[in-house]
Formats: sequence, C-alpha cells, structure tokens
Amino acid sequence: MTRAHPRCDDTYDMFSNVMDPSQIKALIKERGWTQREVALYFDVRHEWLNRIINNAGGVRGEKHDCMFRGLPQKTPGIVRWLEEKRKSNKARK
Repeated sequence: MTRAHPRCDDTYDMFSNVMDPSQIKALIKERGWTQREVALYFDVRHEWLNRIINNAGGVRGEKHDCMFRGLPQKTPGIVRWLEEKRKSNKARK
C-alpha cells in the first residue's frame, strides 16, 4: 500500500482510503468556496473537478486529496484574484 506524502497523512481514514465525496464537499464549503471557484483556482474545468470530487471512473488518488486539503480559506484577496482570473479567461475566448 502506498502512503500519501507525510503532509497529507490525514487524507486517509482508518481503512487507508482516499476521502469520500461528502468529505471533500464539506471541506470546500467549510473553507468558503464553491466548486466553480475551486475549479478556477486549480485551473481545471468545472466538469473535471466534479469528476475528481465524485471519483468518477476511479480518477481520484492521494494527490487529489492533498490538493483539496491544501485549499486555503477563501479571503478577500483570493476573491479579487478569482474575479481577475474570470475576466482574463473571458477575454481569451
């Protein structure tokens, strides 16, 4: 069995599994984010983030759990950054 990086040991439950979708959704909500904002922050499409969260087709691994665990609390600075990124993405289309 492969263990996650030591910084991410808390991604394992007592059965050494990755987090379940409800745990990830709760973590996102607890830190003040929406799934669309998280997708923008990680620079992935919302549909792909949804697949990762729900582990569709078994796509999620320890690295994804570490990614969610590392998600910071949403701050006013992050909100401004997300708005700028949205505008930049729209201008490219």
